[in-house]
Amino acid sequence: MIEAIIGREHGTNCLVMTIGNNKVKLSANGAVPNTVSSTHCRLNIDDSGRWVLTNIKAALYTYVDGIQIESKRIQPTCRVELGVDHFPVDMSKVKAAIEEMQPVVYSLKPLKAVWEKYHNTQIRMQLDEKKKNVNRMLTGVLSPISMILFILPYVMKVEIPDWVNALRLIIASLMALMSLYFFIQSRRGLKDDIILRMDRLNEDFRSKYRCPNPKCNKFLGNQPYDLLKELNQCPYCHCKFKS
Repeated sequence: MIEAIIGREHGTNCLVMTIGNNKVKLSANGAVPNTVSSTHCRLNIDDSGRWVLTNIKAALYTYVDGIQIESKRIQPTCRVELGVDHFPVDMSKVKAAIEEMQPVVYSLKPLKAVWEKYHNTQIRMQLDEKKKNVNRMLTGVLSPISMILFILPYVMKVEIPDWVNALRLIIASLMALMSLYFFIQSRRGLKDDIILRMDRLNEDFRSKYRCPNPKCNKFLGNQPYDLLKELNQCPYCHCKFKS
């Protein structure tokens, strides 16, 4: 929300617009008649960009497109005049000053996609690593079992029926094959292990998850997108965000 006061500056008799501690000159010195007050009218601009002009005192006169007003929604193209002398306000200068002082709001939409890609990839990598750990565990369990099934009859020195022996060999062979399969699965991707993948992911994330204000462009850290959306501003340059 922007609030600007338009009026005659004492001593110079020029028209000025004051926004906070900032003052913008709207006319030449000595051009403004004394019928224009130092606080003649107020211009309010809300966050949606709507302009509302208000005559501050009943004894003063403010005109919009030739009609006297107390308070009226206006456009920058309207003709605004002050006082009984109908002193014109240069609205092009008012608009230019407002645009210069009004903070630029940057979109967060590109950062949303960057955060979601980073977060989802992290989860997939963690699940893949858990799966590999399970495969390693199964390899560690099946390998000794298959070996035991192979050598158990020889260690115990007992005679076993042919069909049992055949079944034993089949089961032992299957376990050996399964152990080999899980071993291969657990070793798959060693050239591209989670440490290297995570390093590349973080590097890509740091290069893209940055303040959209080109004058700032600082890495926004690991702050979740929802938190940035809630803060609604950059923690460094304090520029405003919009989702």
